[in-house]
Parts: sequence; structure tokens; C-alpha cells
Amino acid sequence: MEDNHYTEIDQYLQGVLSTEQRKAFESRLKNDADFASEVNLYQEIEQSLASRISNKEAEKELRNTLQQLQKEQFVSEKKPTKVIQLNRFRKYMIAASIAALIGLFVFNQGTTPTYEAFANHQNIELTVRGASNTKMQNAEEAFNNKDYITAIEYLDQVLAMQPTNIEIQLYKAIALLETNQFLEADNLLESISTEQSIFKNKATWYYALSMLKQSKLDACKNILKRLPKDAEDYNSAQKLLKKL
Repeated sequence: MEDNHYTEIDQYLQGVLSTEQRKAFESRLKNDADFASEVNLYQEIEQSLASRISNKEAEKELRNTLQQLQKEQFVSEKKPTKVIQLNRFRKYMIAASIAALIGLFVFNQGTTPTYEAFANHQNIELTVRGASNTKMQNAEEAFNNKDYITAIEYLDQVLAMQPTNIEIQLYKAIALLETNQFLEADNLLESISTEQSIFKNKATWYYALSMLKQSKLDACKNILKRLPKDAEDYNSAQKLLKKL
């Protein structure tokens, strides 16, 4: 296992890899099924932990623990039979190790609402019945199947042809948010939420959810208060405000 294996996964999900590093990472995701499964597992574990942690020091400690896992080798490269067994059960060992940590930090959860409780995405419809647009169809299918990494790839292809398409920008922002690429997601959501379009209020709602997912609760409150009463997500916003 590479020295920076889990660090690189974390950096990818946080959206801090360089363009070249990101392309190499995504190429490996496409061509290495075991690696893709490991990334998905890591992401699921991280999101589960994020919903339980409000203390920044606790989160920092957990990240350090995740990164430390890559350094703990139980077998050497001179023992190939055991390496094969370890590779087979590696993802389960990681899950078990991190699951054990959850119990140590559950007390931090309190009554703080979670992103997962409020982020209910509707299926998107990008293609008109009978129309032929492979990139649009692929983006729609990936997003609706919750394969957000693949969805981002196809949405980027659509945006290359339609860079001012605000609807596509919004769906990309949601996919970025789902993969914890907060910097790019927040930039898109903030931009859309300040423009006059039919997607303004929806972007504002998701911008607030991004703050919630990052445990930036004061920022979340301030953004929620920007939603007008006629917004589709106004009632949900009021429920969330009461819980914060």
C-alpha cells in the first residue's frame, strides 16, 4: 500500500488535489475496481463520522487516525500469501477499525441535525424524451444512481459545451457536495445563489446544507435566513433553523 494512500483519498474528496493529480486519481478509479470500492467505503465512513462529530479537535484526531491506518502494516512484502489475504479483507478491517472509533465520539453528536437528514435529492431530468444527448443521459443516470464521482465527470463534459448552463452548474455543485469537495461546491452554490435565476433559492438551500455538513452552524443559519417564504425549501429551512 502506498505511503500516501488514504491521505490522497481524503485530499481528493476534499477537492484539494491539483488538476494533474485529480485526473490520475480519477483514471485509477475507472480502471481499478478494488480501489474504487475502497474510495467508496472511505467516503461512506467519513460521512458517517462527520454526522456524529461537532468538536473540531475530535474530527482532527479522527483524521489523524485514518491517515495512521495506512502506516500500520501487519505483514511484510516478503509474505505474499498473507498479503493476498490481507488485501481481500482490507476494506473490512478498515471499516471495523473506524467503526470502533465511532463509539468514542458519539457523545459529541448531541441533538445537532445532520446533513443526511435534510439532503433529499430529487432525481434530475436533463434530457427531453426522444432526444439524443449521450453526455446528458450519462450525467443524469450517474447522478440519479448516486454515482456522484461519475456524474461530475459527465457534468463537466456538458459544461464544456454549455459553460453558462446554471442548472448543470447546480447539479455539479450538489455532486461535489456529496463527495465532500466543499471548496468548489461552495463557490458554485454561492455564485448561483446570488444570481437572478429560477435556481437561486435551490442553490441557497444547498449552500446552507454545505455549511451544515461542514459543521459551520452559524454560517448555515445565516444562509437559511436568506430563503424567501415562497421558496420550495422554505419549510425545511425553518425546521432546520429550529434544530440549530
